Amino acid sequence: MSLLSYKPGNNPKLELKAKGCIDTVLRLLTDHVTIKINGSLTSEDVFRTVLSMSVNRNSVHSVATQYQNVACETSLRYHLKKLNMEN
Repeated sequence: MSLLSYKPGNNPKLELKAKGCIDTVLRLLTDHVTIKINGSLTSEDVFRTVLSMSVNRNSVHSVATQYQNVACETSLRYHLKKLNMEN
């Protein structure tokens, strides 16, 4: 994956596309943050849904058109409440 895009006459600039951003952050989250989930979803599904919503400024329903195994808004709230952000 190349992060450099070149336009003639301009200096090359470093550019990170949405998918690259999501994949990079998702890898770090799944390595360092765990959410215990009993059900068909995985913690990766929950993180991917949240990241996609954030990066693309979409709703849960819009993300569902891009990915499979997208957590619904109720599941997202339930599982994200389990995270203790104070530590």
